[in-house]
Amino acid sequence: VSTEVEKSRKDQSKWRNQLAEEMMNFTKNSNEIFCPLTKVTVDFEKAGTLFRASHIKAYKDCTLEEAYDINNGILMVANADALFDKHLITIDDEGNIIFSYLIDQDFKLKCDLLLTGKVFKYILTPKRKEYLKSHRQVFEAKELERKRGVVEEDSSEENLL
Repeated sequence: VSTEVEKSRKDQSKWRNQLAEEMMNFTKNSNEIFCPLTKVTVDFEKAGTLFRASHIKAYKDCTLEEAYDINNGILMVANADALFDKHLITIDDEGNIIFSYLIDQDFKLKCDLLLTGKVFKYILTPKRKEYLKSHRQVFEAKELERKRGVVEEDSSEENLL
């Protein structure tokens, strides 16, 4: 393992811990963290593996400074992170979760995943909102691609009839 890879892993762990500490600042109990999207709460030492340090602007697209900027991350439960990472959800400036049209009408899924409320507003710092704006732009581009894919499939089926 190269030193550069080790350094990035070390930085990733440090960055994750900083995001956890940020969430601990809002709780009463020592080591308690929560997902600002779902409000799921755990002791970081005991069950922190349920959470992911999610980059808002993709790591591969970041400068070194952006990659480990605490404002470019949100500590969230793994299922919320999976949706966020694939741009199936995003967050607006008011803390509303915006869903891809693929899952927007699936209220049971939203309820099961605890994604029916607003994001914990105190994490929405001005700098984090800047990163979220770029996340929304990617989300919107991917939505267009997803819809275009469905439209193309639908039109080709009509041509077969």
